[in-house]
Amino acid sequence: MPLDLNKLESLKSTLSANEIDRLNLYVNEANFIYSLIEKDLNVEPFNFYEIGSGIGLLSRMVAEKGHNVIGTEPATSGFGVVKVLQKVIEESFVTNSKTPIFYYVTAEELFPRLQKYISFEYIFCANVVEHVADIQIFFDSTLPLLSQKGLFRFVCPNYAFPYEPHFGFLTIFSKKWTLKIQQKKIQEMEKERQENLQQFYDELSFPNIQKINRKINKKIYKIDYSKLATLEYIKRATHDNFFKSRKKVISTIVRRSGTILLFAIRFIPKSILPIIDGRITKSFN
Repeated sequence: MPLDLNKLESLKSTLSANEIDRLNLYVNEANFIYSLIEKDLNVEPFNFYEIGSGIGLLSRMVAEKGHNVIGTEPATSGFGVVKVLQKVIEESFVTNSKTPIFYYVTAEELFPRLQKYISFEYIFCANVVEHVADIQIFFDSTLPLLSQKGLFRFVCPNYAFPYEPHFGFLTIFSKKWTLKIQQKKIQEMEKERQENLQQFYDELSFPNIQKINRKINKKIYKIDYSKLATLEYIKRATHDNFFKSRKKVISTIVRRSGTILLFAIRFIPKSILPIIDGRITKSFN
């Protein structure tokens, strides 16, 4: 059986308002991300590695399909909340499949341990690449874990598109120039949220397709990009009520442009779409 929604609702009574908000967000995001990869999972059981597993919901959904799942989630400033919500999901998720194995370190730190014992047919991460300290080291610590015919799929914001999704403001030329223009906005948000958002901004890697391509060894790996995640994101902005309540401006723009926007994406280069949907395989596959 999958996630027990009745059990989940009953456990919410033990949570604070902030924890409930975070839980609802995690559940909504996991359901959307799962819809992106669901077709990839309808095959014989394989080894699946989720980088940035959060509260573990997506990993458990994948395990429900019979796959062997390892997830990693590094300790962060919000790690206490994550641990609480992980327990809620664990108690709400009834499965006959193998329980995922979770590690609470970065993918870079976990790499030496995994490399000795296991390879993966599928490695996946969503909204992770923009947070890694060094994109080169990140890929060097994950791609060697691919099996001979394995796939590494990643979805993240594309900073060639002039919008920063975490802060909700426009970007100007580069990370440095954007900070000069948006410094006041960040400071205002810090006061409102009581969080160190300056540090959060400083740690963003501002990925784009050109930057990522430079980090991939083309002699060993092949990388392709898809428009699927962007298309599904647009559809989500018109049909997902929870998403519409969180992203009111984006949802309004999408609803008003509707069919025209979906048609236009057919002609927009992947390199400047708002979402990077990358797929990496070994070159000799």
